[in-house]
Amino acid sequence: MLHALMQEHPDRAERLRVHVEALEASIEGQPAFCLQNVRTLFEAAQATIAPQLGVTFGRNSGFPDRMRSVIEKMDFSIANHPEATKIHSTITALLKGIDDIAVALAQLSNIPNMRHGGSLDWARSKVSTRRCSADCATRWSASCSMSPGGVQPQGR
Repeated sequence: MLHALMQEHPDRAERLRVHVEALEASIEGQPAFCLQNVRTLFEAAQATIAPQLGVTFGRNSGFPDRMRSVIEKMDFSIANHPEATKIHSTITALLKGIDDIAVALAQLSNIPNMRHGGSLDWARSKVSTRRCSADCATRWSASCSMSPGGVQPQGR
């Protein structure tokens, strides 16, 4: 999904390529670092999108605050659509749900053996954790990059 996005919209998504490739490599080759790479992908997307929206992060802004700041500034309405407001509010609600998942994954990444190395029984849990992480990162990044008209601040 992200590869198609980068191919179709290189002006908006190409900068994510290095992070997507790192995530893909980590899913199979370095599962102990998968959550770390997902978090890095989110942070790269935030840093790419935020300046376009006029969002600045405070020095002590945490992951959840950065996510919410970006989501709140995005406009998902479709110009001239009779239900533009409903489209915006529905996509915003969806992204806030994805944000909740991302925040939970970030919290998981702070638990010993979840981000910086695997436990002895890591093989049992690594598949579901890394798939959830990768899916969440893919959906959030694609949602941001595919917003109608590109990344636009609300009110434009």
